[in-house]
Amino acid sequence: MSAQDHRFLGTYGETAADRTFALPGGATHKVRAGIPVAWTAHLTARVVGRPGAHP
Repeated sequence: MSAQDHRFLGTYGETAADRTFALPGGATHKVRAGIPVAWTAHLTARVVGRPGAHP
């Protein structure tokens, strides 16, 4: 979150539709639409020497 305006600084992903996943042993797991499945946070930004490098 941004301390100035409380915006989420990162990426957020959620399922667009219900999905059922097959698990080992024949079990299944259902993920309903709208459930968050990916969250990342932007913590720092610095100049790096090449594309894809992390500070």
